[in-house]
Amino acid sequence: MFAYPNSQKESSVNAGILVMILATIIILLWLGAAKFYDFEAKAIQGLVQNHPLMSWTYKVMDYRTVSNLIGVAEIGTGIL
Repeated sequence: MFAYPNSQKESSVNAGILVMILATIIILLWLGAAKFYDFEAKAIQGLVQNHPLMSWTYKVMDYRTVSNLIGVAEIGTGIL
C-alpha cells in the first residue's frame, strides 16, 4: 500500500488500518443496535425532523419505524 523501505513499518501501517476499520465496524454496529430502543429513537427525532433530506420520513412513518430503518442501515453498513 505505502512504499516504505522497511517491511516492519508497512506491517504496522497495515495493523493501524485494520484497527481503524474494526473500530468503525464496532461503532456502526453499536449505534445501529441502539436505534431499536425508544430512548435513542426519541433522541434522534429532532435531528431527523430538521434534516432537509430526511424530514419527509416522519410524514410517512412514526418515529420508531424511522429509527429502526436508520438502525438497519447502520448495521448493514457495519456488516458490509
